[in-house]
Amino acid sequence: MSFKSLDLWFAYLTSRQSTDTINLGLERIACCLIDVIGHQKLAKTIITIAGTNGKGSTVAYLESILKHTDLTYASTTSPHLYQYNERICFQGVPVSDDKLADTFNFLDTLNSAKKLTFFEWMFAAACYLFIQTPLDVVILEVGLGGRLDAINAIDPDISVITTVDLDHIEYLGSTIELIAKEKAGIMRKGKPIIYGDSMIPNSILEHAYQVGAIPFFRGIQCQVKEYEHDWDFQGLQVNQQDYYLKSLPKPQLPLTSAFCALQAALLIGHPGITRDHLVDAVKNAQLSGRNELLPYCTDRQKKVTILLDVAHNPQSGRYLAQKIINTPCSGRRFALIAMLNTKDFENTLSPFFNIFDQWCISSIQNHQKNTLNGKIIASWLIQKNQAVLYYNNIKIAAVFILNHMEHDDQLVVFGSFYTIHEFRVALSDR
Repeated sequence: MSFKSLDLWFAYLTSRQSTDTINLGLERIACCLIDVIGHQKLAKTIITIAGTNGKGSTVAYLESILKHTDLTYASTTSPHLYQYNERICFQGVPVSDDKLADTFNFLDTLNSAKKLTFFEWMFAAACYLFIQTPLDVVILEVGLGGRLDAINAIDPDISVITTVDLDHIEYLGSTIELIAKEKAGIMRKGKPIIYGDSMIPNSILEHAYQVGAIPFFRGIQCQVKEYEHDWDFQGLQVNQQDYYLKSLPKPQLPLTSAFCALQAALLIGHPGITRDHLVDAVKNAQLSGRNELLPYCTDRQKKVTILLDVAHNPQSGRYLAQKIINTPCSGRRFALIAMLNTKDFENTLSPFFNIFDQWCISSIQNHQKNTLNGKIIASWLIQKNQAVLYYNNIKIAAVFILNHMEHDDQLVVFGSFYTIHEFRVALSDR
């Protein structure tokens, strides 16, 4: 099979299997990578990032640090919000359609690539593209779990676990400790492991000791002190000397991710990474769909704000709810929510009780196989005495809400990557 057009390639690949097919295991991808990269190393420094939440934000912080240096760097992340190309970036810029299509044409010649899942196919493509250019740093974001995720077929120089909480329990286990054990699988003997949350599961501590990884754990080897308006960071350099950053501004993206990225940057150990670069990243790192605030003027000339966030599990729900509570809003608050049926919607949405003046619930259209019927969420919220409206699709819901917003009102859109994508499409159609 050979296509010149990337659109044709993705049409073919998605007809073969769903883009979110999950089939954990390293055998398929390991076999393919022998054909794709042989024994070449992807970069001088390979950073693998796992965690329930905050992986993409950690990548964003790291790229924000590295862009100020002369280091060459690349990343692979998932899922994408708008275009598949977002999953593979060089110097923070998505790979071109032509390069990605050419890479797919190469992969299709390999027998070892025939049975890859979509995620594995994209990772194999990323690895092939990475070895075409000498790279100083490659950042690999784990798709699911860690131990059996395709990313773990590559040995990292630095491992990062951002947070551990309940999500994907059908694949990773039904307790924090079981999930943590799966994520701990990215650790390597004699290599640094960074853990970002202040509450460290025993599975993380035990596995680090068992494999002989070098711990850089928040609250043990490294410290974070949070204050009302700022925070302090104390990390460790390659030579194990303390490194302090005082009175850092509260970041737009999660502070846990900022800690992980700062410590990882110190361990890269490049003299071009300066104190100013680290501080600038904390101040300015942004990522689409993560606490993304959009000023918007409605058709009725009402100036409102729209907050977009891909929060889709209990931990990210708690984080987003606290962010909203801490941000004053002089008008009314509306929620637009659609979720997948694999998510714990009750514990994800519970922190938002009494935050919103109006809940607007819908269903994801472009992922109907796994979408959660919005009527189920709406019925549950009504039982909790919340003000609820239901709409068949996100576009209709967006039109209704925007037509009824007044000056200084805020709309919060969350529940899934697919929710944010469909809302942005609806917004661009207006």
